[in-house]
Order: sequence, then C-alpha cells, then structure tokens
Amino acid sequence: MKSMYVVIDTSSYINLSAYQYRDGTLLNVLDEAVTLRYSSTVNQEVARHWNNSLPDSLSRSAKIHYPEKYNQDDYEQRLFDSINPSSKDKGEKHNFIVALDLFLIQKQSNLIFLLDDDTALRGCLNEVKGTFPFVKIWNSFDAVLFLYFLQHKKQSLFTLEVAKDALRQLHRQTISSNPQTAQEKAKEWEKKLNSYKTYLDRIYKLNRRYE
Repeated sequence: MKSMYVVIDTSSYINLSAYQYRDGTLLNVLDEAVTLRYSSTVNQEVARHWNNSLPDSLSRSAKIHYPEKYNQDDYEQRLFDSINPSSKDKGEKHNFIVALDLFLIQKQSNLIFLLDDDTALRGCLNEVKGTFPFVKIWNSFDAVLFLYFLQHKKQSLFTLEVAKDALRQLHRQTISSNPQTAQEKAKEWEKKLNSYKTYLDRIYKLNRRYE
C-alpha cells in the first residue's frame, strides 16, 4: 500500500495527531499504510503549532518534498491567479504544488491531497483542484474510512468502535479549532459526521458478508 502518496496539510496533520491509538496516534497508523509527503511550508506551520500535549512521533524533515520541475515560487506564479507572499494559504498552495510535482517528476498517479480546511478548498485551491483531477481530495474522515478498511482486513485492534470514536474526536477537534463557528456550519459538520458513521457501517457489512 506504500505506493499511495498522501500529501498532508497542517490541519489534518494536527487533527490526526490528536487521536491516540495504541503506542502512537492516528497519524502514525496512516504513515504505516501510505507514503506521507508535504511542503517545507507545511513543515514550518506544523512546527509553529506544535506543543507538548501532542507528541511528534514522526520524523518530519524526512517527509518534506522539494519540487523539482520548477521551484516553489515559479510553480506558484504559473498555477495561481492571486499571489501574496504573506498569505495564510501558502501551506495549502505549496502542498498542491508538491502533489503536482510528484505526478510530473516521479510519475506518481495514486495521489491524495489530505486537508480539513474547507475554506481553502473553496478559496485558493478552487483555481486548481478541477484543473488537475488526478489529485484526489480527502479530509481526515476519509482517512479514517481508509484505515478502518485496511486494518479490519488485517484483523487488528482498529475496530468499528475505534473508527467511530476517531470520527467523533476528529469532529470535536474541528469544532474546537473553530470557536467562532456559526450554528449553521456546526449543523453541516454534524450531518457530515453521521454520514461517515453510515459509511463505516457499510464497510463493516461488506467485510462481514465475505468473511
């Protein structure tokens, strides 16, 4: 499964690290299943957000991908209509550049762009996500579905209840990181959580049927 490349954004990195699983975190489980990569900008963002309550068990520097076809600034100029050196969207932009460069230079076709920032999807990434459809967009809930399906097949301790608990904690993490969330938005996220619980049940039924 290591042939799958997941380019992970700061938001998902922190959210998946917040869920403790056995001797590590959900991020560690994902790291074992796929090849994680991110931009140097995201690495800097993660370092700025980090604190002692979230033990960093990954070797972050080893997962940085430095673009090869063009340098980061050249890529940005070619891809995005709006360029702002101090923009808070730099991490998301540079991560998309990483995904595109992996496709162009290393010929990686199984590419996932993992982020939990809906604002970036509707904003800066809206310009490019439809242009390059070979980069699939995931959020942390999708990562839980993926890991549950894989781990269940291995008969591990990553049970249905563990997966549902992970979804609930990810939901709480998303809400707590957005204290100004409007009531309508909170309802959307609650609906999203319930949908993913249903998806987990469907995976469970599939596996049970063919055991």
